[in-house]
Amino acid sequence: METPLPLPKKKPHLWWRILSMAFWLFMSIVAILDIGILEEDNENFARESLVADGVVVQHTQKHMTGQGERYSSNPVVVFQTADGQTVQFEDKTALDQGLQNGQKVKVRYMPNQPTYAVVDDSTQQTNDLAIHIMFVVLTIAFLACAILSLRGIRRAIGVRKAMAQAQEAKRVTIG
Repeated sequence: METPLPLPKKKPHLWWRILSMAFWLFMSIVAILDIGILEEDNENFARESLVADGVVVQHTQKHMTGQGERYSSNPVVVFQTADGQTVQFEDKTALDQGLQNGQKVKVRYMPNQPTYAVVDDSTQQTNDLAIHIMFVVLTIAFLACAILSLRGIRRAIGVRKAMAQAQEAKRVTIG
């Protein structure tokens, strides 16, 4: 007489695993869409913006909490638009670039909204590349989690089938 397979003590939560896989797939799609949106925004800004000469007039000091006491500084830049309007803005993208007060910089701004401006330099392009790489890595991580969830779903289905077979074998043996 065959000994029936031992039954697992706890049934795997199949629905939980399915929801987990759906969540990770959703996060992957969001990350992929974010990459596309960032790229499109950058291209639109580069295509539609104008370039002007500007001057760093001061730096704003911000106290940062977290690992020890730190301060960051953003340059405040003044420039003149193509139509002669003087604009002052705080460039939050030029964080810690070493820009000095009085330093001349190139400014890229939107003609219909000149306060939407950034210091135009290659460092920003490097930052954009780093952000793109981060989103690609996140997408890969999210897809890996989805694949692991799928493996868990398959395993849960296999365990349920084994449980059903064991119960059937037990019923046949008893009956």
